[in-house]
Amino acid sequence: TVYATEEGREILIGALDALGVTQFEMLDNVPTVDRFLREAAPYWDYALPDTLAGVGRTGIRLTLPDNKEGRAKRCAVEAMLARMRADDFGVEMGQLSAEVRMRDEEDWAEGWKKHYKPFPVGEKLYIRPAWEDVRGAGDRVVLTLNPGMAFGTGQHETTFLCLTLLEKTVQPGMRVLDAGCGSGILSIASLLLGAREAVGVDIDEKATNIAVENAAENGLDGLRYRVYCGNLLSDTAVQQHVGGGYDIVVANIVADVVIALCRRIHEHLAENGKLILSGIIDTREADVLEAVCNAGLHLCERMEKNGWVALLLCAQCAPAAGFTKDLG
Repeated sequence: TVYATEEGREILIGALDALGVTQFEMLDNVPTVDRFLREAAPYWDYALPDTLAGVGRTGIRLTLPDNKEGRAKRCAVEAMLARMRADDFGVEMGQLSAEVRMRDEEDWAEGWKKHYKPFPVGEKLYIRPAWEDVRGAGDRVVLTLNPGMAFGTGQHETTFLCLTLLEKTVQPGMRVLDAGCGSGILSIASLLLGAREAVGVDIDEKATNIAVENAAENGLDGLRYRVYCGNLLSDTAVQQHVGGGYDIVVANIVADVVIALCRRIHEHLAENGKLILSGIIDTREADVLEAVCNAGLHLCERMEKNGWVALLLCAQCAPAAGFTKDLG
């Protein structure tokens, strides 16, 4: 667990991403355990109910395997923190101190499941954990999911907002690209909502394997759903496999990666395509909008929930009048 200020946490996430550490839990500055338990339900993508150490402090928690690779990664993170403590970033970074705790792997992998229950999203979708029954779905489209160790249960604000925008945007026959697919929830939802084809990309091989498994769980085969492991921004082989001409590109990742994606989005987006972005904390929205503007995209819709922002951008349309919907 690494403690930092809210501003410092954004810089820290970018530094960790450069080391290849992209999966972590967010620790928010809440004053009491009671309030944490009351408000934490939307954050199970990041936090487990037994991870109360550090409540009242802001930072992130990452989990590494206790093997040679994991220990090497831990040393790299600690060396990075030492360098960051000596640098001047122009903002208050906080302590950048680290605490290490051993955790049983089985508890980590399975203990959270009892807190993950079926729930509706928007007007059409119903997210069902693979170990739960489907009662209560009514006539909604059911997405069966086992996220495992990958990000994307649908409960975090950013994923929820993306799903809400997708169900309003996906039309039959569309092609969808999911940049940073995690569990595959966004691309699989697109297919269940009528998209003809979806492609997922993630830098984490474990996530791509889970996405393929979740697609099979929902009756989707490799003809409609393909997943690639690699960095869409820098891996030319992945870029060639993915190709272009997508009607929708969705990216639910940190702001700095979203900004980098905007610089080359037209390589993947169809002429009249739409871009859905989230993973954007409200303090970084202006930076993302600047990148969007530089890419020649227009804001069609903005949604916000508990300080997280999602944007629907259009490649060819008149600029919207700042339409905003707050789901908080």
